[in-house]
Amino acid sequence: MVLLISITWKMLGQLYVEGEYIHFIGNTIPYSQITYVVPFILFIPQIFSVALPEELIYRGYFQSRIAYSWGPVIGIIFSSVVFSLVHIDRPLMIVHLAIQNPVLGYVCYKTGSIYPTVIAHAIGNTFSILIIKHVALM
Repeated sequence: MVLLISITWKMLGQLYVEGEYIHFIGNTIPYSQITYVVPFILFIPQIFSVALPEELIYRGYFQSRIAYSWGPVIGIIFSSVVFSLVHIDRPLMIVHLAIQNPVLGYVCYKTGSIYPTVIAHAIGNTFSILIIKHVALM
């Protein structure tokens, strides 16, 4: 069972289970060390290494440029599709991305800022390590 889960989660790319360890964006953490404190430790690095750069590119640049020319709906759809295509190497994320991208695009459009989307993106990525731990231990 653990081997099947490991192979399946390896499809996620930067986030997968292998043996007794969870690999999370360059970190290898044994199950025994994953507590509810780990996401708080990883939160700030997650903001600067993943969430902020991705939100700057996809919502801050692509979405705003397309929305300026073609309207907010097309801007949100375009940035969502491009973001999903970049993450296509992780097929298990498809459902997550199909829901998350338009929501974050809408939030960015309504607030006029990428800051709320950066925080939401970082929270989603960071707390996914707890979800994977509990799934892997089933």
